[in-house]
Amino acid sequence: VSLQKFGAFVEVEPGVEALLPIGELTWKRRIHHPSEVLSVGGRVEVSVLEVDADRQRMSVSLKAFETDPWMGAEARYLVNAVVPGTVTRLAEFGAFIEVEPGLDGLAHISELSDKPVRRPADAVRVGQQVQARVLSVSESDRRMSLSLKSTGEPAGDETADADETPRRQRKPSKPL
Repeated sequence: VSLQKFGAFVEVEPGVEALLPIGELTWKRRIHHPSEVLSVGGRVEVSVLEVDADRQRMSVSLKAFETDPWMGAEARYLVNAVVPGTVTRLAEFGAFIEVEPGLDGLAHISELSDKPVRRPADAVRVGQQVQARVLSVSESDRRMSLSLKSTGEPAGDETADADETPRRQRKPSKPL
């Protein structure tokens, strides 16, 4: 019926509307606006989450029909296993890496490289394919800790310092 920043209003039967919150659209990806998934006038099948008869409100879900990617994650992603992933977001404290649709892990800044890193952007970039080692997984907390240390990933942007010779290997400058 209508799309709002926080979700969509769905007519479940004539005269009865329910809220489909943005967080109930899908497990698979981060949605910033319902228009990324829905359109006014479109038909959807939803699952009823909650009915508050006193306040005449109903909440529904689309993602209830999808498998939660966190279910079984502890068995699929064993500690110390190396898994492929894609860097999806950078934060001051690290990088978020998608290991499967809807399941992101965090590589803390201290785990982005064997070398010291000042900013996550010094080690990885959004969209970069990486190999990450699983440090921990918690299905109940919906958290995964990852490391890019000693996985063969490049330490930082290889092109940034490509023509700079390390200090110890530089030729001495001409005497004055």
